[in-house]
Amino acid sequence: MLIRPAYPDEIARAKSLLADHPVPPHSTFLLGVKETPVERIVAAIPWWETPTSTPKALRFHLSSSSGLDDTQLLTIFRQLDQIAKERDATEIYLDIPLATAHPLYHLLLREGFEIAQTDRIFTSPGEIVKSRNLRIFNRAQPKRPKDWEFQSIRGQDPAKIFEIISAHGLMSPHQFQSYWNTGNKERFEEKYSSVLTCRGEILGLLLMTLRGETELHTHVEAVNPKFAHLSPLISVSIRNAAFQGCPEGFPAIFSFRADSHRHKQTGNSALRHGGTEHPPKHFLKRAVH
Repeated sequence: MLIRPAYPDEIARAKSLLADHPVPPHSTFLLGVKETPVERIVAAIPWWETPTSTPKALRFHLSSSSGLDDTQLLTIFRQLDQIAKERDATEIYLDIPLATAHPLYHLLLREGFEIAQTDRIFTSPGEIVKSRNLRIFNRAQPKRPKDWEFQSIRGQDPAKIFEIISAHGLMSPHQFQSYWNTGNKERFEEKYSSVLTCRGEILGLLLMTLRGETELHTHVEAVNPKFAHLSPLISVSIRNAAFQGCPEGFPAIFSFRADSHRHKQTGNSALRHGGTEHPPKHFLKRAVH
């Protein structure tokens, strides 16, 4: 298999291999190409720089239509190392969450990669989450100020929404833009998301995407830091507003992701809602050789 830069007319095909995985629009693509019996693209490796991070890093994603063997994977990593050196990056960072059972996880550890971030994964039964939140909301409702308003996420200024998201370190700008884009298969669902405002200022927001036919994934549940003292009331209110769009029996499950260090409250909330914690997934990084 040949590893080479993508030609301009190959970018669309390369992006199709990503299965809607969000990458920055300025990403550069390497391709894995099988040359016989006819040339065929079998792997897409988008990479991008993070010049504002400390240390400076080169991030990459890897997606393949067919399995890659260890030799092919190591060839890719060496090329990324060389690209990182040319751009004065000191780390390469794999933008794929891997379970410890995944073969690639063990290969990368042998090659000197280490855990950069661990995500805890939770699922909770849909009806339990909705009914518990409704009970709490009904008790809290008399405390809710009259000038609080629930609004659709569409028509909101995405820059103001991302300002709150970034304050909590919940996702990168390119991830947000990808899920905000209504043309993407997985996107923030207007029907199952909510924004709470007061006199034009955002108090909190809940952004969910649909996965399959029966799962709602909570990407963002965030309170404007200015109103942290009202966090419990804001959280139960935005959940209740979003759940109004859910018919009986839907979703079968809610799923949640929580950074093991920064978002402990998300995990605790999932467990209080009858949730199950699943094996964690890890993002890996390595110093440039």
